[in-house]
Amino acid sequence: MSASSRPIGGDADTFVDMVRQLVDRVFIQSCAYDMAFDAANHDTLLAHRVIPVFKVRRDSRGNPWEQHIDEHKFTLADGSVESFLVTAVDGWPAISLPTSDGPKMFALDTKHVKPRGASGRCTFYATVEVPNRPEVPRRYRGATTMIRLNSTSDEIEREDRRTIGLRAFPEGSEVYKRIFGIREDTESMHHHLKSILQNRRARCVGVARQSLMLAAYQSLTNLKALIAWHYRTGGDVSEWFGEWRPPPRHQRSAA
Repeated sequence: MSASSRPIGGDADTFVDMVRQLVDRVFIQSCAYDMAFDAANHDTLLAHRVIPVFKVRRDSRGNPWEQHIDEHKFTLADGSVESFLVTAVDGWPAISLPTSDGPKMFALDTKHVKPRGASGRCTFYATVEVPNRPEVPRRYRGATTMIRLNSTSDEIEREDRRTIGLRAFPEGSEVYKRIFGIREDTESMHHHLKSILQNRRARCVGVARQSLMLAAYQSLTNLKALIAWHYRTGGDVSEWFGEWRPPPRHQRSAA
C-alpha cells in the first residue's frame, strides 16, 4: 500500500496501517500503544495475528471499566462443569463465586493465548483459570475455560465490542509489564527526536517523508551508540563499519 492510498485517520489508525504492512515482512507477536488506541484498532490487529497491549479506559466516574462478556462453561478439577458469566474488569476476565461472605469477583489467570486462522482472518482464544488462592472457594480452584478475545460481527454491529474492556494481557500481568515498558523506551526516543527539531516540529509533511526522517534519525542514533560503545570498551565494530574505524577520541589537554 502506498503512502497516498493509506486511510486518513488518527495516529492510532496510521499505526495499525503500518503494523499491517509489517506483518507480511517480519514476525510480530505483540505491540504496545497508548489510550488513542480503540476497540476497532484492537480487533483489526488481532485479525492480523498481533496482540495489542494497552490500558483500559476508566468509566465516567473514574472507576475501572466493567463489561459483561458472555456465559462460559468451566471445567472444575473434579471433572464437573459449571457455567459462569465472565465479566471484564479493568481488562481482566473475572467471575463471581459464592463465598462464606457472599458472592465475590475473582480475576482469572491467563494460562496461554493461541491464534486460529490466517492473518487477516485470525481469531485469538485465551485459556483462563480460576486462581489457586486461599480466598477462592476450594471447589473452584484451577477451574478452566476458553475465552474468545476478538469481537464477533454481531458485537460490532450492536457497538458492544469485547475489545473495549477485555485484554489478552491486562495491566498488572507479567506479560504486560514486559511489553508495555518497551513503549516507554520508544516514547523516550520520540521525545529526544522532538527536542532536537526546530520548534519541536517535523521538517517534512506526509507519512512517507516523516517515516524516512524517523528511520534516518534511528540510524544516526544507532551509529552514535556503536561509536560510543567502541570508545568505551574498544570493541570491534567492523561488522557494521567494515574497514573504517572511528577516529581517535579527542582528549582535553591539562591546564
